[in-house]
Amino acid sequence: MGGSGRRRLRWPAVLLWALIWLLHLHDFLVTF
Repeated sequence: MGGSGRRRLRWPAVLLWALIWLLHLHDFLVTF
């Protein structure tokens, strides 16, 4: 996987990551 598009991230992947992160954070805050 060698490419010069290191700075350019795939939007779908970024959105998925953000969604998972927010869900985990919400769960943590709720359970804490």
